[in-house]
Amino acid sequence: MSRKANYYKIGVFVIIGFVIAVVGIVVFGAGKFFRAKIMEETYFNQSVQGLEVGAPVKLQGVQVGNVKEISFVFNHYKTTHTYVLVRFEVYPELVGQRKILGRVATEEERKETLNELIKKGLRLQLDSSGITGVAFLNFIYLDPKQYPPLKIDWEPEYVYIPSAPGTITVVTQAIENLTKELEAIDIKGITNKVDLILANTNKAIDDAQIATLSKDIRGLIGSLNTSTKNLNSIMQSKEVRQSLKDLSQTLANINTASNEFPKTVAGVNRSLSEFTSFTSNQQQEVEQILWNIKQTTENVRELTDTAKSYPSWVLFGNPPPRLDEVKK
Repeated sequence: MSRKANYYKIGVFVIIGFVIAVVGIVVFGAGKFFRAKIMEETYFNQSVQGLEVGAPVKLQGVQVGNVKEISFVFNHYKTTHTYVLVRFEVYPELVGQRKILGRVATEEERKETLNELIKKGLRLQLDSSGITGVAFLNFIYLDPKQYPPLKIDWEPEYVYIPSAPGTITVVTQAIENLTKELEAIDIKGITNKVDLILANTNKAIDDAQIATLSKDIRGLIGSLNTSTKNLNSIMQSKEVRQSLKDLSQTLANINTASNEFPKTVAGVNRSLSEFTSFTSNQQQEVEQILWNIKQTTENVRELTDTAKSYPSWVLFGNPPPRLDEVKK
């Protein structure tokens, strides 16, 4: 009887625990199980190593969804492309315009908003978390001209978000391109050319007779030093000093004369002004004197003419009467 009672208690305890677990899951997990979700997809033409189903989808560091499927596009669409297909679920209340609209955006409003964001450069990029290497999908804005959407020849089943190469992929491609460029460089040929240039340089130095040129240059420098000393001696001589002194005095005299020249010109101008004023004031008297001189000259000329014609009149008086007057 006791054994039956123990089994009964155990059964009741298990049933109660199961009910509590179910209730807890429903209560605490109801938000996840009954939460509205929207399926979207993207395509990658690169490796998605590290990305797993259930990986987070983030927007500016905030998780807004989870990865639901990873496969190839040819498993779902009729195409020859070998892109990697990644489908994920997004919570619309986290990425929608609920606060602006006062409600969750409709499907049409959400698609229209996504199309506008995609035109502005919204892309999905494969990223990793720190040093752990756990990959996730990250919404990011890039230059749409530099990162255009992949070419597709099918109609996507869900909303399509274009992808962009991940940071690791970009760095890897840059390293690969640099490696190819380094491999294309002919290092051996460059080394041979450098050796040839050095050999030609050494030969040119030997042919140029550097020792002889150095000797000639030293001689030229010695001659320049001697010429410099002679020039200093000449400049320090008594005659040159006296000449420089006389030249300095001459320049000083010229400077003084040039300073006095304006005063001289001013005096001449003043004399000319005074003379002009004098002649203006005495013009009438001068004209009268000149007229008198003219009259005197005319009288002298008449007297001279008369003396030539009647010299007796000049000496004795009036001339004798005319002949016709005597006959009468």
